[in-house]
Amino acid sequence: MSSEVIRIDQDAVQKLKAIAYRLDKSIQEVLSAAIESFRRQSMLDATNAAFAALRKDAPAWIEESKERADWDLATADGFQEGEPSSMYVANCEPSHWDACRAETVFGVKPSAHRLPKAGDLLMVRLTGAGRYGVKAIWRVREVTDDDSKPRWPDGPYAKLVWCESLS
Repeated sequence: MSSEVIRIDQDAVQKLKAIAYRLDKSIQEVLSAAIESFRRQSMLDATNAAFAALRKDAPAWIEESKERADWDLATADGFQEGEPSSMYVANCEPSHWDACRAETVFGVKPSAHRLPKAGDLLMVRLTGAGRYGVKAIWRVREVTDDDSKPRWPDGPYAKLVWCESLS
């Protein structure tokens, strides 16, 4: 692990040493943990500020509230506590949505980093202006090779993810 010298005031050094001693950790461990904690808190603060700004925009708040109601369906996934599963976000073009919904199938491009497996959850989210947002929560039944049936104008896809609707 590479390191770098950073200057801090003597009061901060003393506090850092005291925390490290109390926790029986190195100064580097304490400082790294503090930085990570600050990074997380800063992200939460920014998220809360964005959320507050959204609440002030009535039309946007209504749209967000509708999308949040869709998210609430994710708690009705049918899994028992402790049962392993993964949740995937599937970004869907609005022009593809009707075909996806009709067969509860989602096409995966060859560039996908990971593929879902049977039992995983797929949150289908429309992208683009106007019709964006979460549209469905599906459970994956199976993943197959594309059968080359023309479903979408930019196909065929590497894999098809066949699902059952939970929403």
